[in-house]
Amino acid sequence: MVILGVLKKIWQNTFIRYSLIILFALAAAYTYGRYMQPPKVETVTKTVVKTVTKTVTVAAIDEDTESTITQTKYPDGRIETKTTISKKSKTNTTTTANSNSNTNSTTDTKPVIDTNKWKANLIYSPSKISDYNSYKAFGVGAEYKILGSVYVGTQIMADPRVGVTLGVAF
Repeated sequence: MVILGVLKKIWQNTFIRYSLIILFALAAAYTYGRYMQPPKVETVTKTVVKTVTKTVTVAAIDEDTESTITQTKYPDGRIETKTTISKKSKTNTTTTANSNSNTNSTTDTKPVIDTNKWKANLIYSPSKISDYNSYKAFGVGAEYKILGSVYVGTQIMADPRVGVTLGVAF
């Protein structure tokens, strides 16, 4: 009961009352704008470039070998043999390169799913809208998303009342 008396005394202050109403209106406007905007979309583009290069090298080698053997006979009977080997080679190289390039591009677009499952509420309820001096009820509440946009929750009022809520977000 002490808490109820303190909360009633705080609520009687017009500055605090109007500040809380303005704060609640701003929070409600922000929440409305946040949930009414289009969903966030994530686009992923993957590009794969495949390049195949084939190189063929053909080498033709022409090799000529020339051997010259010279024998010299001297009058004293001695024989001198001289061998000369001469190699000549020609190399003809031909290189053929063939390159194929293949580009594959895929784009995947998916909406980002909101993972906020909890909501918190501030509750204010006067008994008559036009009469500010009448009995007022205020409290807090919490809701949990159970399926799609369906919420289930609880609320605790400043006077000793507790409630259960079932709501739909749209």
